[in-house]
Order: sequence, then structure tokens, then C-alpha cells
Amino acid sequence: MNHIRLQQAIILESINFLKSLSLPNNFFPMFLMPFLSEPQLKELEREGIGGIDLCGNCVVVYSGTFSVFPCNNSPAKFPGEPLE
Repeated sequence: MNHIRLQQAIILESINFLKSLSLPNNFFPMFLMPFLSEPQLKELEREGIGGIDLCGNCVVVYSGTFSVFPCNNSPAKFPGEPLE
């Protein structure tokens, strides 16, 4: 399995896990990865889950009414290739 499909599988598994949690009111999940592409940020937004990466790309979902993305969506600024 190549790294792109592996990362997408990790994201989907994490989304399912975060959605299965019984969180108290006013607690909203946030997903953290080294790099999130714009399609991945849009998927998180559709699922109502926030996400941020080490490059500053982010989507913030608060009670399904507020979202901001992408902040930057630039390639990774750390050694190695971004996982898109």
C-alpha cells in the first residue's frame, strides 16, 4: 500500500473513531497530522471534525456552525515529503 492510500486509510479510521466517542457538550474533536491536503480538510469538515497539520493548514468545526479552512495549505516545511 502506498503512503497516500495509507494516510487516507488512517484518516478514515480516525474519523470513524472520533465520531464514535461520546463527548460531553462543548467538546469538539480535533485531528492532528503532519500534513493535510485540501481534499482531506474538506472531508474532515463534511464529517464535522476539526483538523490541523504542522504546516498551519486547518479546518475548525465548532458545533457544526463555524468553520475556517485552509489557513495555509502549503507543502510541508519540515524534512521529507508531505503525505497528500
